[in-house]
Amino acid sequence: MSFKKGQSGNLKGKPKGTLSQKTIAWENLGNFITETGAQRVKSILTTSEPEDFIKYYTILLEYFKPKLGRLESKVESKVEGQLTINVINPTDLDLINKL
Repeated sequence: MSFKKGQSGNLKGKPKGTLSQKTIAWENLGNFITETGAQRVKSILTTSEPEDFIKYYTILLEYFKPKLGRLESKVESKVEGQLTINVINPTDLDLINKL
């Protein structure tokens, strides 16, 4: 049986839903990381000295909770005197809105 140039040997093609070898390899790696690897990390963290625990914990935490950006505010004012900032409870907003 000879094939024409550009014609596949599998005329029906890959069955729908069949995973590629690359996808299977990635799934296996993901399973290792989330199961076996996670158990090892937990074991390391529970036996670490407090300083090392904090170091490892904060590194791992960044993968689950991204760092929040810092907010810097620079205010230049020519007003002299005292400035008062009142911090209110969000539940008190209803009272303010009614005024």
